[in-house]
Amino acid sequence: VTNDPGQILSSLMRYPTLADTVNCSRAVTRGVELVASALFVPEMGIFVYSIRMRLLAPEDGEGYMSPEERGFDTCQLLSRHWRIGKCPPDADEPLVEEVRGEGVIGSYPLLHEGRYVNYEDVGASSLREKHGSGYFSYQSCSEAKWPGFIEGSLQFRPGSLAEPSGEVFDVRVARFPLTFSQFLY
Repeated sequence: VTNDPGQILSSLMRYPTLADTVNCSRAVTRGVELVASALFVPEMGIFVYSIRMRLLAPEDGEGYMSPEERGFDTCQLLSRHWRIGKCPPDADEPLVEEVRGEGVIGSYPLLHEGRYVNYEDVGASSLREKHGSGYFSYQSCSEAKWPGFIEGSLQFRPGSLAEPSGEVFDVRVARFPLTFSQFLY
């Protein structure tokens, strides 16, 4: 890993999983599961976080809702709202920054039970389509001056953005910590 933007980055990162109940969060809203966790990258002085999302299928168990119960067959990511808290040592309360924006890193995944189609903005009003199974996952980063947390919500449209079948709803991203790890995953 390097801070030189001209060099190719080579690294291996493994995010905390659901088995790590201290460093990983999970929330299910209307059958949409969001799993989130972060790592401290000392070489770069940043926290790198991962958000994994999927529409639960019957075999996934806890949190599954049938299409009739949740009110839709598919849903597509529309936007995000983050609360990023940083905890300086001399502050009584965390410093909280609110971030809102469309999609996530230029992506608008359409979730189906057990799979997804990712629509990625590639510029000039053009989208690239990629298919996958399981979780749609993306990573981003935040400055690592102080420990803290991230929480918030993702807004989804039942159906799809092109063919909506219901009102936009929020899916909770449960709070997950930004901590200076004593070990690397």
